[in-house]
Amino acid sequence: MRRSAAALALALAACGSGGGSARRGAGEVAAAGVAAALDRAALELAPWRCAGLAPVTATGALTVGARTWRRADRTLTSDGASLTLAAVADARGAADPAWRAALRTAGVDVVVALGGMGTTEAELTASLGAVVDPAWLTVAVPGTAEAWPAHRAAVAALAAGGAAIVDGSDLRLLDAGAAVIATLPGVAYPERLAAGSDGCVYDGADATAIVSAAQALAATRPALLATATAPQGGGGDRLAGGGAAGDAPLAAVVAPLAAVLHAPVGAAPAAGERDGDGVVGIAAGSLDPVPRYGADGVRAPAAVPIVTIERGAVRWRLLASR
Repeated sequence: MRRSAAALALALAACGSGGGSARRGAGEVAAAGVAAALDRAALELAPWRCAGLAPVTATGALTVGARTWRRADRTLTSDGASLTLAAVADARGAADPAWRAALRTAGVDVVVALGGMGTTEAELTASLGAVVDPAWLTVAVPGTAEAWPAHRAAVAALAAGGAAIVDGSDLRLLDAGAAVIATLPGVAYPERLAAGSDGCVYDGADATAIVSAAQALAATRPALLATATAPQGGGGDRLAGGGAAGDAPLAAVVAPLAAVLHAPVGAAPAAGERDGDGVVGIAAGSLDPVPRYGADGVRAPAAVPIVTIERGAVRWRLLASR
């Protein structure tokens, strides 16, 4: 209780600062989410249960690039016949500014950060601050490394400073017109939290409820899940010993979706296209300056997947920072 009260008070104070219309828009959207979090008694646990779907009272609007996002409770809504997004992870407290320049060339509407961005408020502010941009909406979803109070405070402070960023530990659904994206923060297993008792967890009921809500909102449109956890088998990732990577229970829950955007598991994301029915796994690009190696020992190039959704089709290509 002491941890949450202190962190949320700091976040609310940050949201109330700043001037100018752009700052007010971003700050109000973030502040609404932080204020709503105060009413969630289920979060007064260690670790934090950040994946609830209990109703909240949060409203606001945020214009980012050519889109205006409107918030109602846990949902952001924006019109668009197509959607282009990028998935990043594992900056570990610092991100090369070259990535922001590269993402600008890709014309993305949304950048989703899927964990590993830092452990402290200072690290999260630095890494998330390096990928936010006025041209796109950044959705910060905590994974195993993020301490929830630090994550909330960092996102709120960035938003109060005018950054177009929202908290994926509070926001649940993004209706982007061409597709619906749901967020599932944290992990299912507390023992896997690098953040320890300050990290975020979810259970099977949380995951099922979020997937069901995304399906219901999407109707005939593609529905995607953004989470740090990879479902087993979705992207064909292998562990060093050759076994299938990812979480088997989550794979069963997400089976009805079009795709799952998840944190890196193997060496690197791969380009692709969803062909027919069935869920596909799309690994986020690692922003970690330390090189990554696949199960075969081959060094993986640094690349971020750029996902385009249009007329029901889901395609993704790889983008390098240089």
